[in-house]
Formats: sequence, C-alpha cells, structure tokens
Amino acid sequence: MKLKDGSVVTSPAVRRRLQAITDAEEIPLQYEVLPRGGTDTARFQRAHKATPVGALSVPTRYLHTATEVAAPTDVTALIDLVSAFIATATPEDSYAL
Repeated sequence: MKLKDGSVVTSPAVRRRLQAITDAEEIPLQYEVLPRGGTDTARFQRAHKATPVGALSVPTRYLHTATEVAAPTDVTALIDLVSAFIATATPEDSYAL
C-alpha cells in the first residue's frame, strides 16, 4: 500500500480499512513511500473533489522495463485484498477525515 508518493498521501480512513482487512484476512502487506513520482491516484482525487483515495500496487523488480517481474504470491495477495475490500464494503463505510 502506498502511504505517500510525490503527488498524494493515502487518506487515513482508507489506510485504516485496508489495514483492518489485511489483519483480519491475514493478507501480507508492505508499505511504500515514494519521495518522487506518482500514480493516477492524485488525479482521481482532484478530479472528484478531494475524494478519499488509496493506492495499491504489486512489488516488482526492474520497474518499467521489458524484464519487470513480480512474485505470484504478491499478485495473489493484491487480488485477495481488493476482492475483500469490495466484498465487505457497506453504505455505512465512511472515509471522512
């Protein structure tokens, strides 16, 4: 889970919910802080009037090259986390600051 990149900071409530899911489901999670660069997360947040956001990614080696690789277990963990996030979403979920 990206906590921060060069353009956005993950919303605390989104981070807490993702962390709670990984704890409950025993899904491995690594935190990432990127001092530079960014993702589309910031553009999405700004385009939708400060919508709370979070960014997830798969740890890789040789990023943005023809030989970029990822561990299958990391890909599976990301799929499990996103699936659980969606499956447990309720109208009562609040991401307010």
